[in-house]
Amino acid sequence: MNRSGSKKTVLVVDDERAWIEILSLNLLKFGFKAIHASNGEEGLKIALREKPELVVLDIVMPKMDGLTVMKKLRGDTWGKKVPIVLFTSLMPNEEMMRRISVDKPALYLIKTEHEPEEVVGKIHEIIGA
Repeated sequence: MNRSGSKKTVLVVDDERAWIEILSLNLLKFGFKAIHASNGEEGLKIALREKPELVVLDIVMPKMDGLTVMKKLRGDTWGKKVPIVLFTSLMPNEEMMRRISVDKPALYLIKTEHEPEEVVGKIHEIIGA
């Protein structure tokens, strides 16, 4: 529960509808409130308006990629502190990891290596339920 006593909110930003649905269902099952966006631009607007307790970001998305969303969030007072989990299909290379490390996400997870339940378990470790 957050300060107001309601469920903690997790924003899932991904252009793959299946991932949004699977993660959202698992978040609900574990006691979180799930909100979502299907592109980076929309995700940034929702994050800044709703101020969720955690943001799950894909990297490759239309309108604005996840790394740009993360950089813009880190430029906001609230966004500096919000935990961000990058959950993507991209295997990291040295250049990407350098860019990622600047904005300090809580985790970098590769979709093919983690089941949705495991991702939600890691979210629970970061912010509780």
